[in-house]
Amino acid sequence: MSLREATATRLEAVLRYPADLAVVSALAVIAYSLVMALEAGSELRVLAALPLVLFLPGYALVAVLFPARGRVSPSDGVTRRGVDAVERAGLGLAASIALVPVAVIGLSLSAELTTEAVTTTFAVATVVLAQVGAFRRLRVPRGDRFSLSALRPFDRPGKPGSLATASTILLVVAVAVAGAAFAFAVASPTAAGGFTQLAIYTEDDGDLVAGDLPSTVESNESIPFVLEVQNQEGEDRTYTAVVQEQTLEDGEVTDRTTLDSTELEVADEGTVRSERVVTPTTEGETVRIVILLYAEETPVEPTREGAEEDAFFWVDVIDEDEADDEDEADDEDETDDEDEADDEDETDDEDEADDEDEADDQDETDDEDEADDEDEADDEDETDDEDEADDEDETDAEDETDAEDEADDEDETDEDGDDGGLLDEGVDAIQDGIDAVGDLFED
Repeated sequence: MSLREATATRLEAVLRYPADLAVVSALAVIAYSLVMALEAGSELRVLAALPLVLFLPGYALVAVLFPARGRVSPSDGVTRRGVDAVERAGLGLAASIALVPVAVIGLSLSAELTTEAVTTTFAVATVVLAQVGAFRRLRVPRGDRFSLSALRPFDRPGKPGSLATASTILLVVAVAVAGAAFAFAVASPTAAGGFTQLAIYTEDDGDLVAGDLPSTVESNESIPFVLEVQNQEGEDRTYTAVVQEQTLEDGEVTDRTTLDSTELEVADEGTVRSERVVTPTTEGETVRIVILLYAEETPVEPTREGAEEDAFFWVDVIDEDEADDEDEADDEDETDDEDEADDEDETDDEDEADDEDEADDQDETDDEDEADDEDEADDEDETDDEDEADDEDETDAEDETDAEDEADDEDETDEDGDDGGLLDEGVDAIQDGIDAVGDLFED
C-alpha cells in the first residue's frame, strides 16, 4: 500500500467517525475544563455544567443502545423505523437525569461528594460512552447506520414536520426545567450555603473543657474562658464577638452592659480560638453572660435576635459580706469536719488500744497455757522415767533370782550325776562276776 493510499484510508476512517459523538466528546471536555477553572458561584460555571449534567451523558448512552437507524422486528424480520435525532435528544435528556442520582449515590459511598468529583465523573462517563457508541455504530452497515442530517433534523416520516417539531421542543423544555434546579445543586454544591459555629470552653491543664464555667463569683472577680469560632460558610470571614452582661426579670432583659468586644478573622473551613477574660459589674444578682457573634456590621445595640450566632452562661455575683459569710460557713464546716475526723481518729485509736490489750491478754493466757502444758508434759516425762527405772530394777532382781535358781539346779544335777556313776560301776562288777561263774559251769 502506497503512502497516498494509506493516508486516504486513515482519512476515510476519521471521516467515518460519527460527527455527533465527536461533538459530544468535545463538549464534555470543554465543559469539564470550564467548571474546574471558574470560581464557585460563577454563572458561567453553572451554564457550562448544565449540558454536562443534563444532556451529554444521556445522549452518549442512547448512542450505545441504538447504533442503527432502524430496528428489525423479531416477529417478521421487517426493518422498521428506529430512533431518530429528535427522539435521541429527548431520550438523552431523560437518560442524563436518570444517571445523575445513580452517580451521586455512588460517589457518596466511595468518595467525598464535591464539585470536582461530580464534574470529573460525568465528563469521563460521557467520553467513554461516546467511544463505545461510535464503535457499535461503525459495525453497522453504512446503509443502516444512524447519522445526523443537517438539512432535515426534525423530519419524522409518517408525521407532519411542524407537529413533530412542536412536540419535541415541548419535551426538551419540560425536561430542561425539571432538571435545572437539581443540576445547579450538584454542579455547585458549595453555593448552597454553609454554617458558623460558636462555642465557649474553659482551659484545664491545657485541655479545653465544655460546661465547666463558674456559677458563682465574687464582686470584681474575673471569669476567664476560651471563645471558639468555626467557619464553614465557603469563604473567608471576619467576625465580631461582643460579650454582654444581661440582667433579666420575668424572662425579659432589663439591663445590658457590654463587657468585651473583639474581631476574629477566620479562613474558610477554619477554626479560631481566643482567650477572653470578663468581670461582671453587678453585685448580689444573677446575671447572664452572653457572647453575640456578627459577620457583618455590629449594631449599635447588640441583641441575641440580630446576632448570627450566640452562646451564654449564668453566674451569681455575690458581694464581699456574702462572700465572707460563705467563707466563715465554709471554715465552720471544715472545722466541724476536722473535729468529726479527730473524734473518729480518737475512737479508732481507742478501739485499736482495746484490741491490742485484748490481744496482749490473749497472748499472756496462751503463754500461761503453753507453760502449764509444758509442766504437765515434764511431770509426765519424769513419772514415765521413774516407772521405767522401777521396771528395770524389778527386772534385774528377777533376773538375779532366776540365775541363783539355775545355779542351784545345776549343783543338784551335778550331785545326782555323781551318785548315778557309782551305781553303774557296781552293776557292771556284778555282771562280770555272773559271766565268770557261767564260764566255770561250761567248762
